[in-house]
Amino acid sequence: MGNNLKHNRSDFSLGIILIGLGLIFLIKPFSLFPWILLVISLIYLKNFFFSSNKRSNLSGFIWLAGLFLIFYFNIFWPAILILIGIQILINSLYKNNNF
Repeated sequence: MGNNLKHNRSDFSLGIILIGLGLIFLIKPFSLFPWILLVISLIYLKNFFFSSNKRSNLSGFIWLAGLFLIFYFNIFWPAILILIGIQILINSLYKNNNF
């Protein structure tokens, strides 16, 4: 059963990647780099729900999705400060839990 669940997770990741790439090519005009960050962040979001390591997967999702927004909207310092603040909040929320 464990092997079947592992196979389902990899299929889920592959599905997210293919959907993300399809959406990237539908959007015009686009810069490919920010959208790649967004697709990778969705894999971290999937791992957040299916993995026991909630803290690092949530942090990975937040940072990659945040970097997507930074590069897509060309805003740097306000967004970096917000991301650092969110990371501090995540660390404080998961500090007492075994995540």
